[in-house]
Amino acid sequence: MRREDIQRMLDDGVGLILATADGNCTPTLADAEAIEVSADSKSILVYGSSRKLGSVLRDVKSNPRIAVTIGRPSDNAAIQFKGLVQSVRGTTVLEKEKARDLSDRYRKEISLLGVLPKVVTALDLSVDTVIEVLIVDVFNQTPGERAGQSLGWETD
Repeated sequence: MRREDIQRMLDDGVGLILATADGNCTPTLADAEAIEVSADSKSILVYGSSRKLGSVLRDVKSNPRIAVTIGRPSDNAAIQFKGLVQSVRGTTVLEKEKARDLSDRYRKEISLLGVLPKVVTALDLSVDTVIEVLIVDVFNQTPGERAGQSLGWETD
């Protein structure tokens, strides 16, 4: 999967799960609303609700390592970004609008699969937090023989 494919996947709308661990290496998971790759391709910005991200936000203070898995439901394409949290901050008005647009794309994606409109509109879109993650590597997570392979993400 090339960067162009990943960008197309993001443009189509993806679901995302964040994973980290606390000081005792106990896994912590949370979902977020939207993601984008920075212009220089060195980091990703993850947009979410501080309420839903609570335990992840707590744990990245002591353990900045994080995995962000994204998936496109229509074809089960999935990738995982592994990286280091660089910053956690509140969103700007423009970022909230961008996150809403990206979330709307995901809602459209899952509605095309037959998810009831009532469920789609019930998704929590109260984005108030941005997590910036320095990309260390990117892995193919699409089911099949290439699952788990590094995509060789170069940031230089």
